[in-house]
Order: sequence, then C-alpha cells, then structure tokens
Amino acid sequence: MIKENMKPKGYWNDKNNCAKVAALCSSRYEFSKKYSSAYNSCLRNGWIDDICKHMLGRSIPCGYWNKERCRLEALKYSNRSEFSKQSNGAYTAALKKGWLDEICKHMVVKWQHKWDKESCKKEALKYNNRSDFAKYAVGAWTAACKKGWLDEICSHMEIRRKYNIWNKETCHQEALKYTSRKDFQDFASGAWAAASKNNWLDEICSHMEVIGNLFKRCIYAFEFSDNYVYVGLTDNFSRRKKDHLSSNKSPVFRHIQDSNLQPIAIILNEYTDKAVAQKLENSFLQSYIDKGWNILNKAKTGALGGKILFWTKERCLEAGKKCQTRSEFITRYYGAYSSSVKNGWYDEVSAHMTSPVKPIKWTKEQCLEAGKRCKTKAEFIKKYSGAYASAVRNGWYDEVSAHMVSKITEPIQWTLEKVKTEALKYNTRKEFAQNCYSAYNYARKNKLLDTVCLHMLSSMPIKKELKRTKSIRRKWTFESLQAEALKYKSRSEFCNNSKAAYSAAKQAKLLDKICSHMKFKHKSNNYWTKEKCQERALLYKTKSDFKKNDGSAYTTAVREKWLNEICIHMCKPPIKRKWTIEKLYAEAQKYVTIKEFKMKSYSAYVTAQNLGIGWQICSHMYKGKRRLRVLEEIKRQKLSRNIEDNLQLSFNIDEIEI
Repeated sequence: MIKENMKPKGYWNDKNNCAKVAALCSSRYEFSKKYSSAYNSCLRNGWIDDICKHMLGRSIPCGYWNKERCRLEALKYSNRSEFSKQSNGAYTAALKKGWLDEICKHMVVKWQHKWDKESCKKEALKYNNRSDFAKYAVGAWTAACKKGWLDEICSHMEIRRKYNIWNKETCHQEALKYTSRKDFQDFASGAWAAASKNNWLDEICSHMEVIGNLFKRCIYAFEFSDNYVYVGLTDNFSRRKKDHLSSNKSPVFRHIQDSNLQPIAIILNEYTDKAVAQKLENSFLQSYIDKGWNILNKAKTGALGGKILFWTKERCLEAGKKCQTRSEFITRYYGAYSSSVKNGWYDEVSAHMTSPVKPIKWTKEQCLEAGKRCKTKAEFIKKYSGAYASAVRNGWYDEVSAHMVSKITEPIQWTLEKVKTEALKYNTRKEFAQNCYSAYNYARKNKLLDTVCLHMLSSMPIKKELKRTKSIRRKWTFESLQAEALKYKSRSEFCNNSKAAYSAAKQAKLLDKICSHMKFKHKSNNYWTKEKCQERALLYKTKSDFKKNDGSAYTTAVREKWLNEICIHMCKPPIKRKWTIEKLYAEAQKYVTIKEFKMKSYSAYVTAQNLGIGWQICSHMYKGKRRLRVLEEIKRQKLSRNIEDNLQLSFNIDEIEI
C-alpha cells in the first residue's frame, strides 16, 4: 500500500526541500527523528552544517568538564550527595578522572568510614538506654556488638527491665498476696512456674483457701437461730456464700428478709469426691430433719450444680422472639438453643416459629405412582430423585421400574453373515464406517473388508482415469457446460456458484470458449494511461477521495509520478489549528518548567514542537548559561528575515528579562 504523504523519488535530493523541513526543527536530533530521509540526504550531499545553522547545539560540549571547572563547580556544594544530585555531569567527570577526593576536600563527611572504640563510646554517651542507642546510632551499636564493647560503653545507661529471680523466698512472698492457688497461678505465673518446678507449692500455699473443682465438692449449711437450716454442696464455698446472701432467688436470702435474722455459715465436710459428696449431702440433710430442724431446701439434694447458668429460660424466650424460624434461632443463638433443648424448654421457646416445608416421605405407593409417569429409568432418576433413593433403599426399585425401557442395548455379536447384510446398506466404505462403525471395525480387524465391500464404489480409479485422459467428469459435456456458464456474468461468479462445472471446463480447457460472453473485470497491465488517470482524477476534489474511490488509477499515477500533475486542480484542506503563536506564547508563560508545560498543556507543547518554536516560547524556563545561549540564538534568528517569516514570532525578545 502506498502512503498518502510519500514523497516522489528524488524529492530529498533538492536542497530547498530539505531546508524547509529543517527549519521546523530545533535540534539535529529532532531533525533526524522526524525527517530521517531528509537528514540522510543532507549528510550524503554535505549540506548538514549549512541547513542546521539555526539549530541549537549540545548544551555542554564534549570535554567541557576539565579539572578546574569541576573544582569551581564543587565549591558550590557542602557535601558529595548534593554535588552529585545538582551537578551530575561535573561529579561523573571528576569520578572518572580521579579528581573527586581532591576537589571535595572542603566538604563535610556525613558518615565515618570506621567506628573505633572511642567514637562508639562518645556516641553511646548521648543516650540513656540501649534501645535508643540501637535505634538512633545503628552503625555504632553494630560495631560495638561485633567487637564486644557493648557492656563497657553502655555501663552508664539505665536498665529499664528488671528480671525477677524466683527463689523460694521470693516465691513465698508473692504467694502471700493471694488467697487461692487459682489466683496465684493466674496473676503470678512466673512465681507459680518456679514453685511448681521446685516442688514448693504445698509449703508456700499452706495459708490459702482450698476450693473445689469439677471433680470435688464440699458440704455446707446455713443455720438460723429460729431452727431453720439450708444444706447444699459446692465447688467454691466463698462464691456460693456470697450468692446466697445477695440473690433474691435464694431461699436463704428470702428467709433473711422474712425473719431479719442472720445465718451462721458452716462447712460440714471438706472438699471430697463428687460422688461421695452427693451421698453425704443427703445424709447431713436427713440428720437435720431427725433433730427437728425446719428445712429451707426445695430442690432434691444430690445435684452437683455447676457454673452460673447464662441461658436461663427467660433469656432463651427473649432470644427466641427475635427469630422467625428454628434454623435462624440455631444459627444466631446456638447457646440458647442448646440450653433450651437440655432443659426441655425448646417447644415453648420455638412455639411461634415457622418450620420449613418437610420433605416428602416416599412410600411404596407414591414411588409406584411416580414410576408410572416415566418411560425410562434415566427419566425416573432425573424427575424423582427422592422416589428413586427411597425405592433403592427399601428394595422396591425392580418393581417400580419393571415397565421401564432401558436405553442401553446389548452389543451385537457380529458374524460374517451379519456384517455382509449390514454392508449391503451402503454404497461406499466411508458411509459404512460412519453409520455402523462396530460392523466396519469387526470386518477391518478380521481382514474381511474386501470380501464384504465388493459391491461398493471406489473413487480412486475414477480420479486416476480422469487425470490420465483429461476427460470431462460425470455428466458434464460441452453443451451442458456452455448452458451452465450462460447463467453467470463473470468467471468469478461462475467459479463460486458452480465449482464442479468450472473445474470440469478448466480440465478440458474449454473455459475461454464457454465464457466468451462474460465481462472481464480486471484491467490489463497497460490499461491506465496518463489521460485515463487524469480523467478519473478530475472527478474528485481531494487526493484522499481519489485514492479511496479509484485506488488502481491512484496507485498507477503514484508509480508513474503523475500524481502531482493530474491533481493540480485539487484543493488542500486547510489545517485547523486551535493554537496560534500568540496563544502558545501566552500558555507557555503559565509554567515554570518544560516538564510542567508538557504535562499540563500537552496539545500546546506538541503544536509548538511541530512548528519548531518550542525552545523559543519556553526561553523563560531555562536557567543560567543555557538561558543566555537560548536568548542569544533567538535574537540572532530575529535578524534573519527568512526564519522570521517562517516562524512569524509575535512577541518582543528584548522585553524578556535575563
């Protein structure tokens, strides 16, 4: 495909053409990238220096940074990192040439090459503890650790954490703070572990109150002066005593309210096995009854009790009211569900809840009824999976599926006679293999194909005969081919719609005779003369329309170099530009750097670059010597009439402040 903007051969051999495009570029690099053909032609013909006079050269020429300039540049900075960042060219040159240490003598060294003992000690004196030293002076800390000076240089520092040494005395002092072994273990695990390891627990915990556990209970009683008594068992007497004296549900508390008497709490039997404790509670209660005491116990004795029940009946009922279904209740409040089931409240708690539809229970009659609606076992399994599972599980499946037809047939046992009978149904081996592969495969494996396929046609001999004699295949005679060809207006249409007739005519070399009436679509090699191309070109207003609608004429005109001549009458569409030079200059004044200009106003930046005035409108963005060179170049170009006409600068260079 020929490009629309392709220049004719020899176009760039004209110096004026090269100068025109070179005037649009601000540097040789830009010239070589945008117009590589023109640039190469200038190099080849030796015009490059003349044409590129207006262009800016390298900002810093090669070899600029000698030792003296590097030294003067280095004096501007107080440390090497700043020197490297702000003047990388001078820094790199000095590093390569080996002048860096010499020209940077005046600079402050931010770090020391080696931490010796004195410098580490001096640094350590700035900190009060080791954690701050390690955090803010990593180099000194690491060196001190490696060399083994850490304890010596950190002797003045305070030790924040004091480690307890748990001996027998300190463990005993710690144990005296607690009233039970459980509290001692929970709140002083270090002392507990040391005492347990050294077998001091019994000795240092002798003052502590013994409490029970899930396996041990004690028997207690609350005796009133009016001859009333309450007998119970518990795993923690202190906790249970507080409960009885403060809870309004306790019979002890209610009797205190009624009689205004205070009971005497006594332990009847120390902590013992729970099974023994159950029997002892009953015997102590019976002993009080025999002595004539009035019993406050309402529940039957022997209950072991346990931890305080959180999910009481009231709380379970309250949680149940928040749920609509039993599954929601189980999911959201599993503790309430377990408690209500354990205590027999579940029916009451879930009375208002709606239950999901219960699955159908498939009886034998229902399974038989569902089976009658299905013709095959597969249909029965798909439609009524529950009935199928129930029938299989209960042994009714054979009875339910007795009338059903199975799609799976038993394989045919092929013999020579059966294969011959099957083969007679087909005209070719291909049909035989496609329609009854099992019979075909049996014949192939047993080498019977030639025997059973004698009646079948073979296409191979016919093809060989046709190739040898070049005769017309099948029904196609000259008259029939001619009649078929008369239906079509072109050879391509004939080939697409009647491929067999076309192929037969082509083999018999009859195409020219039977297709004489057809129009020949393709033009001959010499069809497009200059006059014909010009006639076609006059029909269009632009080259793009000419190329789009008359591609062959356009291509010939380009190849023969008539395009510019025959397209003189065509008008070039005006380039619509949003950015004028005045607008570009005004836009550039908003930004401080070229990078900012490019990022925030990309279209203006690209337009300026395409017009070749990018470096001129951005002159205020340059700094130092480079800005001076740019301004001098602009003033020099302003004197040149040629360049001034091309760029049409609309601003006053003299007004720019340096």
